Amino acid sequence: MRSNYLFRFIALLALISGTNFSVNAQKPCSCPEFTLDVRKRFDENKVAQNYEVASAIADEFKKSNSSCCEAIGFALEASLANARSLTNESRLGAQSALRILKEEYHPYASVECNRILGVYYNRQGNPDSSIYFYYKALDLIRFVEDPTQKSMVFTGIASVFMNQKQFEKGIYFTKKALTVALGTTNTSLLAQASSNLAIGYFYSYDSTASKKPYLDSAYTTALEAMKFARKAGVPVNIIKNYITLGDVATKRNNFTEALLYSDTLLTYITPKTNANVRSAFRST
Repeated sequence: MRSNYLFRFIALLALISGTNFSVNAQKPCSCPEFTLDVRKRFDENKVAQNYEVASAIADEFKKSNSSCCEAIGFALEASLANARSLTNESRLGAQSALRILKEEYHPYASVECNRILGVYYNRQGNPDSSIYFYYKALDLIRFVEDPTQKSMVFTGIASVFMNQKQFEKGIYFTKKALTVALGTTNTSLLAQASSNLAIGYFYSYDSTASKKPYLDSAYTTALEAMKFARKAGVPVNIIKNYITLGDVATKRNNFTEALLYSDTLLTYITPKTNANVRSAFRST
């Protein structure tokens, strides 16, 4: 397990005293065209994998004469690339947006781009850089209440700790993500956070002396998460829950139940969903 000084220092500092990045020296920028309806339409098409429609929305903003709107366009492009697991493209889009916003910040674009860079470095196996960008995103959220982004940032931080096998911290931040998500009507967000919490409990099962409570929690949480996942209609989270339920059944030596979950799981597996699930397990 990697546990170098910088990673531990940044995490401890943020947990104890809160983050304090340089955003206070920046001024906010505005893009009136980027309304809540536009963002909702982009997010809905992204989740539904209507990538051409979502990409067209991003391109319109990239063509804007306003630097703030142009930055939003690159941020949307990065967000879409991240959803498609196009790792390098998401990094380039996020960096382009942040270069434009060097002296400014935009509540959505700045948070989303720092979050995406957190995802990128997590996938690259660089927890120090990943946690830095996630906490920078978390700091920016203070300037505008955005529960969706806040939950996603907490989920990302949890993923970094999970990848470092620091399951207690991973569960802690996943619970924070779920708490924020419960204050919204976003079923996709609820499905993601609760599914990840079930996974966190299962991983903790193999790393603690008191095993049974974690196994029981993984099972009950996965069942609850499945309700959200079915309601949201997002195959990735449905698959994640079937995997967790099958793993729990196997650990309990209930192989008939495990086989049942495996058979059901196969009905959801396609090349696209398989790639998305693998990406989701690595990072968020």
